[in-house]
Amino acid sequence: MTLTQLKYIVTLADERHFGRAARKCCVSQSALSMAVRALELELELVLFERDSKGVRLTPAGEKVVAKARSALEHSNTIDRLAKGAVTPLSQPLRIGICESYAAYYLPQLASALKYKASTAALAFTEGALSQLTQQLLAGDLEVLVASHQTISGVTARAVSEEPLVAVLRQHDPLAQFASLPLAALTNENLWLPGGALRQDIIDGCAALLESVNRVTESQLGVHTLLQHISVAGGVSVIPRSLANAERLAADGLVARTFGEEFTRQNSLMWRSSFARPQDIDALAKEVVNLCARASWPQVHSASEALFVDNNCW
Repeated sequence: MTLTQLKYIVTLADERHFGRAARKCCVSQSALSMAVRALELELELVLFERDSKGVRLTPAGEKVVAKARSALEHSNTIDRLAKGAVTPLSQPLRIGICESYAAYYLPQLASALKYKASTAALAFTEGALSQLTQQLLAGDLEVLVASHQTISGVTARAVSEEPLVAVLRQHDPLAQFASLPLAALTNENLWLPGGALRQDIIDGCAALLESVNRVTESQLGVHTLLQHISVAGGVSVIPRSLANAERLAADGLVARTFGEEFTRQNSLMWRSSFARPQDIDALAKEVVNLCARASWPQVHSASEALFVDNNCW
């Protein structure tokens, strides 16, 4: 028997007329009659009494139609579940955000997604890239927001290129530059933060590393390192999304672009076996939107630079 046959007998039981039932099912009367008769032969039961007055259910037919109704209801439920499963962000999604992104990306991403994934259980985890990668491969996370990496068993999609900018003290002589020429950094100490951002700088800023007098690798996170620079001096590199002029000014710091552009590549990463591409597409769109709103002006005068904010979060 088929779901179509079950639909026919339920409709016929409701309409008690072959013509009306056929029109409601959008088939010919003969097609509906043949399908009902085929089901009766298969079950070896007479489901309907047919005479000049119309159609009536037999006692056996009443029981079969009741089960048919239940089967159709379950079928509709399964169909709704299947359709819901392919709706973006309709299923639980565990998202890992690399520590160098989390300060700004996590709250903004969570806020954006809560309106588009209200029925899904979204969970966010912040941590070091190595830790998050292990969780991803173990199945404890579905997707990561991090710098682009090549990892066996993981698919990565680049979603944006984010400029890297310099941070230094407001009263540093270099703060007079609206855009720092690399030649002016010859005698500077470049502080590198710990974690994934350090690797981003090493991978993407070769010319910068060669231009400075000394490179000091620290194990400090970005925000702690900036506090250190506000006291000890020197220069560090941060993503544009962290270059909030008001927050930096509170610590006596300013952000400056470089005379040469340096960037990091923002990516989504997921297990190659992950079977929900619609979720990846939806999440990628939100990350792209966040990056697009991070509008830290590239050209401004030195005096204006003290008041520049990224105006995005």
